[in-house]
Amino acid sequence: MNAWDQINKALDGMQLLDTSEIPRDSVAAAQFLLGKLLLRVCAGRNFRITHSGIIIETEAYLETDPASHSFSGKTPRNQSMYGPPGSFYVYRSYGIHNCLNVVTAPKGRGEAVLIRSLFPVTGRNTMFEARFGNADMVQGDCSSLCSGPGKLTQSFGIDRKWDGYYFPDGGDLSGDMLLLCSAQGAACAEPGTVVPISAAAHLDVTGAACTEPGTVVPDTGINGDIYCSKRIGISKNQSALWRFFLPVQGFVSRSIKGHRVVSNLRN
Repeated sequence: MNAWDQINKALDGMQLLDTSEIPRDSVAAAQFLLGKLLLRVCAGRNFRITHSGIIIETEAYLETDPASHSFSGKTPRNQSMYGPPGSFYVYRSYGIHNCLNVVTAPKGRGEAVLIRSLFPVTGRNTMFEARFGNADMVQGDCSSLCSGPGKLTQSFGIDRKWDGYYFPDGGDLSGDMLLLCSAQGAACAEPGTVVPISAAAHLDVTGAACTEPGTVVPDTGINGDIYCSKRIGISKNQSALWRFFLPVQGFVSRSIKGHRVVSNLRN
């Protein structure tokens, strides 16, 4: 049994995202990644998911895009953008916040999708401790845990050491892993907490998913529409509508109002 099969078996119902499924068109990939799960896993003998979240907000950055790090060519800082699709590019923004990106274009072309926000599922107490120094806040409002690229990396403990990480390339089962999975039919949180089929299309945004282990995240709320807008915090190519998100108010990094629907998770 190879490393990929071992991980799929350990995930018990979830499936690792086959990197060949990620569209090589990075704008399409930014929409494709919505609703997928980001998992941090402690591997080894006691395999367990320590953090998980549903991707609910993304931005696309193309090689021909003046706002992209790769626009002026390959450098030591951005070289991971040119890696294989499905690998990670992590950079520090303004020397303060780490930002996680999924490489999307064929190897050798510098394109990636920024993960802007997650809906936190597993490991909320760990996230509260990482963000605020207080694990006891797990009963509180968890909307601020992953509602921005710097917040989610802080909550997940993602730093520059994950830059260039690519699970299929090494398959190291001895340490921590950062994985992308399908959310279909996934039981991806603490024991008893279930994310239903098409989870991201039916997020409970009332706070039920942020309570104690044992909470069932119900099949209510969101219809799966994907919205687009201009990207955030850039000074070039500002007119491109390459930010995509699910309308989960409070859990995305900016207001969901006033933007148009471009597609649906069910399509």
